[in-house]
Amino acid sequence: GAGAGVGAGAGVGAGAGAGAGAGVGAGAGAGASVGAGAGAGAGVGAGVGAGAPTQAEANRVLALCQRDWNRDFQEAAGSTGDAGETDAAQRLQRVRRMHRVASEFETCCRALAPLIVAAHESPSPSHSASPFAPKSGIGGIAGGAKHAVGNVFVKFASTTTASTVFASDHLAMAASSCELRGVQAYRRCSDGALHVPLIVLVDCQGFRLVCTAVLPISTAAGDGPQS
Repeated sequence: GAGAGVGAGAGVGAGAGAGAGAGVGAGAGAGASVGAGAGAGAGVGAGVGAGAPTQAEANRVLALCQRDWNRDFQEAAGSTGDAGETDAAQRLQRVRRMHRVASEFETCCRALAPLIVAAHESPSPSHSASPFAPKSGIGGIAGGAKHAVGNVFVKFASTTTASTVFASDHLAMAASSCELRGVQAYRRCSDGALHVPLIVLVDCQGFRLVCTAVLPISTAAGDGPQS
């Protein structure tokens, strides 16, 4: 396992957290353990070991993924973030709410990762119908296989034959760390007024997975990406 760094500029004790914008930890990073203190930003790195998941575990994880993680996190963050917040006690309560949701999202992603890797490593006909199997037509061209399980979007930080964005898996993994740090920077420079998604990096059985809470945007609605 590994630790996590998440931020909203206010410290909430020690321990692991996750996500985009919650405020705990002594920093943030991909796969880095952190202690107590104040952080600023978002995200977490987590490690997961090997092990064959059972059907009961798969059903439990599926249920976890159905939660509207983005809604819960944005409600915990509030509409204005740090801007104009002068009451230290209220700010601490808000940061604790954000940290709780972020930590629960990290737990969900850590449990989801082995199931995603199992579907990735065993592309049999039975796995193609699995809810953990990769999906086509989602995500961009960068990175590896893309998966959508409930309200959690997962992509492999790897190269593919169809994309020349990254020259190696190592560079793709490094880029995912930059993606996490970028989310942290956006939140930090906006004093929390700019809403960012929950994001967790999970290293599992030699793979790095980028897990993000699904956002309520789509091309069909006119508010999604055009390419």
